[in-house]
Amino acid sequence: MQMNQSAILNKVSNELKNLMYAKNFEKIFHEGRSSFQILAVFSWTLRSQKIPKGLHVRINLETGLTEAKLLDDDQSPEDKTKALTAVPQDSQDEKLSEKIIPKSILEEAVKNIKGDDLFTPDEIKNIQEKFRSYDDIKKSLGELNLTPKIDAEVIADLLKKHKEVTTGGKVDKAEVLKILEDLDFLAHQYDNAREFVRQNGFQEIIYKNLNRSNTEIKKETLKLMGSLMQNNVGPKIHALETGGVGILLRLINFGSDSGIKSRALTALGALLRSFPVAQQKFVESGGLTVLSKFFDTDNIKIQIRIVTMISDLIVEHKWAAFDEKLSKYYTSFSLTKYILEHDWCKKLNRLLLGLLITDKDDHDSLEKCLTAMHSLREYCGRKYEKDLLESLKKRYQLLSSNESDDNTGDSSDTTFFSNLKDLCDEILLYVNQSSVKTEL
Repeated sequence: MQMNQSAILNKVSNELKNLMYAKNFEKIFHEGRSSFQILAVFSWTLRSQKIPKGLHVRINLETGLTEAKLLDDDQSPEDKTKALTAVPQDSQDEKLSEKIIPKSILEEAVKNIKGDDLFTPDEIKNIQEKFRSYDDIKKSLGELNLTPKIDAEVIADLLKKHKEVTTGGKVDKAEVLKILEDLDFLAHQYDNAREFVRQNGFQEIIYKNLNRSNTEIKKETLKLMGSLMQNNVGPKIHALETGGVGILLRLINFGSDSGIKSRALTALGALLRSFPVAQQKFVESGGLTVLSKFFDTDNIKIQIRIVTMISDLIVEHKWAAFDEKLSKYYTSFSLTKYILEHDWCKKLNRLLLGLLITDKDDHDSLEKCLTAMHSLREYCGRKYEKDLLESLKKRYQLLSSNESDDNTGDSSDTTFFSNLKDLCDEILLYVNQSSVKTEL
């Protein structure tokens, strides 16, 4: 019985599709069936399957697939213990496999194979509806007043909004605090901080808010100011040129709220670090005198913040001396000289004693005080309290040993106490010397 050309074309087209998706079929086959049933005519086998004896095996050079078929027409019973099992095939398929298919029919079959006919038109439409173009998304967000903006536009909008809520004689405190919070989030990015300066943000927001009477607004403004200047030379230069050092010193000196003093000190530290010109301006403006006053009070937290900042600046100057490019900026004035003139050695002694009396287990504060003493050990060695340092050294040596002997102890604690003991050792090295440096 002769098969018409259309039927042959469809059959060949389906066979070619099967060959194109052979790899996917192999995966599906393994997941869905435990044994392979081979046809009585040549059919392709899986690479991972073992071919049992009694089969005629060949490699199809056109498709690259391994094919196998039975040697004879005898139908043996199905053996489920083998990976390949033979099943009978209708005579029509046997005849089809023996036919010689014209080349023109094969070419026509290949043309009819489409890459996207794996999906129905309805499925394709559903997929397209799930995704929208950027223009469509932007249009939808625009209707909700959520059009995407670059950070510079956001900063401009916040500056404009701040002006609106602070004019007319009445300040909307909640709105101002929200604006300051949003700006602080943006200010941590380098380019955004410089953009804030470019849009005159210091004059419009920072300095105006620092002149207001509301404590919360002042504190959040100082936080923003510190974020803007943190490791960012552009805002630092702008703050210096617009009187930022003097403004911060006035808040530290005359402010009545300890929170404002603390935030102003943080902002001052951000301005002075890695900026020798600002450090010189700070000294010339009486900054060391202002900070020294806090050591006559019982505010130990502020004292710790001050000695930490001063210690960082001293170490910064020491390291700059070894850098040819940096040294020329730091040699114009001697920060250490001015610090010693304000009797800093004595202040550190008093702070250490105060910490031990107040809370001898406040090891973080003790570490900061010892670090500050260590930075001036060359000049203050003879003025440090030897007995106090010896006692502290023995205590940290004991704590370090106890942590090492305790298996449940944290190894980081052992290292921490050991480092504090080493700090005491290095300071005492200069305390015990018969002669120490007295001049710069």
